[in-house]
Amino acid sequence: MQELSLNEEKSIVLEILDEFHNFCNKNNLKYSLFYGSLLGAIRHNGFIPWDDDIDVVMPREDYDFFIKNYKNDRFGVFYSKTKNFFLPSAKMFDKQTLKIENVKVSKKFEIGLDIDIFPIDYISNIDEYEKIQKKKRIWMNLKILAFYPPKSNKNILFKLLVALSRPFGNLAVRKIDRIGQKYNNKQHNYCIANPMFGKEKLIFPIDMFSDLTFHKFENKEFLISSKYDEILKIRYGEYMKLPPKENQVTHHSFSCYKK
Repeated sequence: MQELSLNEEKSIVLEILDEFHNFCNKNNLKYSLFYGSLLGAIRHNGFIPWDDDIDVVMPREDYDFFIKNYKNDRFGVFYSKTKNFFLPSAKMFDKQTLKIENVKVSKKFEIGLDIDIFPIDYISNIDEYEKIQKKKRIWMNLKILAFYPPKSNKNILFKLLVALSRPFGNLAVRKIDRIGQKYNNKQHNYCIANPMFGKEKLIFPIDMFSDLTFHKFENKEFLISSKYDEILKIRYGEYMKLPPKENQVTHHSFSCYKK
């Protein structure tokens, strides 16, 4: 297999994003670049120079349609119900590539270069968000034990706990996904765009993703929220300011190969 350079990885990831965009356009599905991809679009008109990933968000109903209906010979989709998949969100990946993680994982799983797809869920108030986060924390701990147990701990009881947790990894992933949807059928005032549990409170006004516009990203244009300034300030603060040179490094830990 041939190892891919960073520029080759970016080129393939753009192909995945372009295919994703075309499917969404054909089926009237909404999406927006998000996280580092939204930041890259606004600050760099493309990838953040030292990174190569793509993040998008979709309203839950469009996300569900996409994961149920997308079929393609070259590109695949993994999501919370995929066996041994470790995320409560989705990845659309290139089957002609192979990504090898440098992090030890307890369950074997093969995937290629990908883009991350996050569902947008809804809440009425901050109390609901806190309840969601508390429940997610429990299942996230189980998920970590099942998929990424710490290597250094030699305690026999801890090793037994890890062994007992492994059969429940997929259950934990599905539970985290379901917890985020708990309040979707109520009256909404806010939306949340990350099904994982995290320390940051990434809560956005309900209309944050309702108005979309095209924006340049590398050699093409893709959809972003017209309220990108508010989103990026909530997520990053002074987002146009570059981080210190020592922090301008990728956060990924994998090698990628062409099959």
